[in-house]
Amino acid sequence: MRILHAYSSFHPKRGGVPVAVASLAQAQRDAGADARLLSADRLGDPAVEALFAGRGWAELPLIRLPAIRVGGRVMPRPTRALTTAVRSADLVHIHGIWEPLGPMLALAARARGVPYVVAPHGMLAPWSVGRHSRRKRLALAMGYNSFLRHASFVHMLNAPERDEVARGLTLPDRLEIIPNGVFRTDFSQLPAKGSFRSHHPELGDAPFVLFMGRLHLQKGLLILADAFREVARQHPTARLVIAGPDDGGREPFTMRARELGLTDRIHLVGPLYDDQKWAALVDATVFCLPSYQEAFSIAITEALAAGLPCVISEAAHYPLVQEIRAGRVVPLDPSATASALLDLLNTPDETAQMGRRGAQHVRDHLAWDAIAEHSLQLYGEIARSPQPNPESSRTR
Repeated sequence: MRILHAYSSFHPKRGGVPVAVASLAQAQRDAGADARLLSADRLGDPAVEALFAGRGWAELPLIRLPAIRVGGRVMPRPTRALTTAVRSADLVHIHGIWEPLGPMLALAARARGVPYVVAPHGMLAPWSVGRHSRRKRLALAMGYNSFLRHASFVHMLNAPERDEVARGLTLPDRLEIIPNGVFRTDFSQLPAKGSFRSHHPELGDAPFVLFMGRLHLQKGLLILADAFREVARQHPTARLVIAGPDDGGREPFTMRARELGLTDRIHLVGPLYDDQKWAALVDATVFCLPSYQEAFSIAITEALAAGLPCVISEAAHYPLVQEIRAGRVVPLDPSATASALLDLLNTPDETAQMGRRGAQHVRDHLAWDAIAEHSLQLYGEIARSPQPNPESSRTR
């Protein structure tokens, strides 16, 4: 089966979505499908090239469209490359909502009778729609609702995302869950314990809380700073490691840490990839993500895969952490976050058991090979079915 996965940009600063999209495509190729990527990245962008090379995706076909950038948005040009890519696909899987590439591809697919699927990646949740809401409501009225309505199905990452889709959107009847995952090869042979500490001797033997993700205020960085003030007060040796590329949140976070007198207990180590990332997960004591909005966090899944217990917010939409007793899910509140972190830091035996439960669950249910097989089954059903009738859509 020929699948075209489209996302506006695979630049690392776009967060976890590019990784999830390319990982799904790679897993589908490993399963025997002809999966390709399409984006409007600048040709030869070194950051994109480095990301693909570092993750072993160098052979993953990537069709790049010419584009201009207007106010931070990627504006692709409707070229022959786009229509050729759509015409040669059995199904188009469009990732993301608010970039022009999605509706452009949807129109090309409908004109050629090619079914398409849309994956919002959390972008239709009320929190996300509420940001720049006037602009997004206008976009929906100007054609984005039609783009969604004609999809064969909407790809949701988990039940919380499906259940929380913003009201007033016109969606197809079919909402299917395809989660994000982790490659078995990534966590089958983890780095030796102590590897990360050897590169960061300032940590010594102290237990540390690890945040890993884009440094954006959406990720709850200020909540984490306020929570860690209480952790530092009650736990005299604990430290906080912040790993990830800056996306506007580094300066406000460092200012808050300075105001709270935590500068000497917090370590910003920049983005970590591949072995460095897994080494940090192996050496950490607790992973923490007090985010205001997540669809299905790859960082949480990777933490679980590494046997690291998690403290996350309810808004991170990963109730599984609590359900399988692999950590704590808490309100968006510094006190609740601090209390959960202290519980795990002060009970190492219980924390170790949580880590083992999380790792086992990822091995059994969240490996990319199983997820790819499930996605290909869904695609096959679509390929054997007639195109959806726009009049049969419903409003949520």
